[in-house]
Amino acid sequence: MLQNMREKLSGPVSIAVLGLIAVAFIFWGIDFGFFNRDFVAKVNGEEIPNSRFSAAYQNQLGELQRYYRDELTPELRSEVRQNTLDGFIRNTVLEQRSRDDGYRVSDTALTEYIRSLPAFQVGGQFSMDAYKATLASNSYSPTRFEEEQRRALAQEQLRQGIISSGFTTTAETRRFVELLEEQRDVAYAIVPADGFRDQVEVSEDEVAAYYDENKDRFMTAESVTLQYVEVNADEVAAAVEVTEDDLLAYYETVKARYSTPERRRPRHILIEFGDDESAAEQRASELAARAQSGEDFAELAQEYSEDPATSDLGGDLDWLERGVFEGPLEDAIFEMQEGEIRGPVRSDFGFHVLRLDQIEESTGRSFADAREELETEYRALQSETAYYERAETLAEKSFESPDELDTVAAALGTAVKQIQGFTRAGGGELAAFPTVAEAAFSTPVLEDNENSRLVELSERRAVVLRVADHRLPEQRSIDEVRAEIESSLALSLARERASEAGQTLLAQVRDGGVFADLAAAAGADYQESRAVGRRDSALPAELLAEIFRAAKPGTAPTVAGIELASGDYAIFEISAVRPGDPEGGPRERRLQERDALAQMSGDGSFAAYVTELRRKASVQVFEIEDEQL
Repeated sequence: MLQNMREKLSGPVSIAVLGLIAVAFIFWGIDFGFFNRDFVAKVNGEEIPNSRFSAAYQNQLGELQRYYRDELTPELRSEVRQNTLDGFIRNTVLEQRSRDDGYRVSDTALTEYIRSLPAFQVGGQFSMDAYKATLASNSYSPTRFEEEQRRALAQEQLRQGIISSGFTTTAETRRFVELLEEQRDVAYAIVPADGFRDQVEVSEDEVAAYYDENKDRFMTAESVTLQYVEVNADEVAAAVEVTEDDLLAYYETVKARYSTPERRRPRHILIEFGDDESAAEQRASELAARAQSGEDFAELAQEYSEDPATSDLGGDLDWLERGVFEGPLEDAIFEMQEGEIRGPVRSDFGFHVLRLDQIEESTGRSFADAREELETEYRALQSETAYYERAETLAEKSFESPDELDTVAAALGTAVKQIQGFTRAGGGELAAFPTVAEAAFSTPVLEDNENSRLVELSERRAVVLRVADHRLPEQRSIDEVRAEIESSLALSLARERASEAGQTLLAQVRDGGVFADLAAAAGADYQESRAVGRRDSALPAELLAEIFRAAKPGTAPTVAGIELASGDYAIFEISAVRPGDPEGGPRERRLQERDALAQMSGDGSFAAYVTELRRKASVQVFEIEDEQL
């Protein structure tokens, strides 16, 4: 069960589950104590805490702010707030249902799952130090983290139980393949907007009018000067000292990895106890005697062995290491010499007659042979540990001295760095990290003038920052933005010209004109008719989608047009449509398509199930103003 869940969680579901963790990581430590009420909603009497809701809401706003340079509109913020709340209500009813239905995750399963998470691994192995340090640096207790994971895994059990029931009929699969692999013979032409850029002129009056109507667009970006203290794993690694005694001690702890244990390859004949154990033992003794007298052991096993898994193989048990079997059976296998026949040997399965075919002696690498590899690995482990310790120190010291960074830097033996002109869209050395902008413009840092939480830039780099200077947006003059306005207006006019030319070409083709000749005359980029599939990457995605939305041709080709997001105008002509062949292609691909359709069916069933849970639930929502979040 756990393995199945892990496989399922390796895709989008895992992203959703771990996303909840990320929300808590990013915003844990923010003080939400000023709320008048401790919860935003009740679902069947269970409260949704303000702190969790606000953290998720602010995280979603931060993600959107990465794509919008302007301030988010009240309408958009309201939509985000509602979607966030709906998500919490959905998760709550699912958690309640999984709890009521008795879904449970054992301690063993939970431990195995957490140990498999890359965030807590060093060198591909789970590290308790990394686990504790990661949680501690995010002010997250192991108890709370583990409980949240247990609930998430229980919900996933419920989800898998529903979607795994999805199925599809043969007729549905055939129709799915016919649509999925449908091909359309298409010729198309694109009228480029760029072709009209040199044909348009923008007057000074148009520039001035556009500036007056859109002054809000021409504001300088809100910016801050950031001070920050950084811990970097690469810098930590350079300072790690490794002695010969350290390496020798480490070698002893991992010595088993550098040795190959002894392996043996036996054959056996199994006689089960049946109703008469004495008779079974006697029968095994007789077979042992026959083998020792020279009869072919493999043939005896094929004829008499009652082990269905090995009898057809002449009793071959393949290569074995110690620990596969227990008690007298294992003792006998690892005491025998090559070619020796022994038996009967008693086990829980019955009586065995054994023959040892081969022995492969144990091998190992000495400390000297493995030293270089050991040092690399040990340095990496020590560096990781030292990095987590420094990151934890950075988090602790910045919390203890929330209004300055000099003391924090001194404790780490480093310097305070500075970035000027940092905007919500990023800027300076840390521009590539959206989490920095989220932290810099958060209420505690920007308005309360406090140090940020620990901001993890990667698994090997983290910072704590504060705002040293804050500059509000200012109006840019018309002279500063003149070139920008002229370019925007010229592009808009060029798009209009391209659209007009495209629609004229479309009308001419529909009137019966020769598509290729008309396209050439219009200066359009014409492509001869060819078979196009739904996954054709050579066409613009918008055009491809429109082609497969268009009606199938009748007695005459289907001709249509579409204005592309680029401003170009596309005209296409569909001359023929051929459905996919459900009987064609590799069988493996057909099975994948059937499974994909069944998955879609299961996903639909789960969505309907959640909708019904939500409908039946008793939900109380308490309004909270955006300013409170």
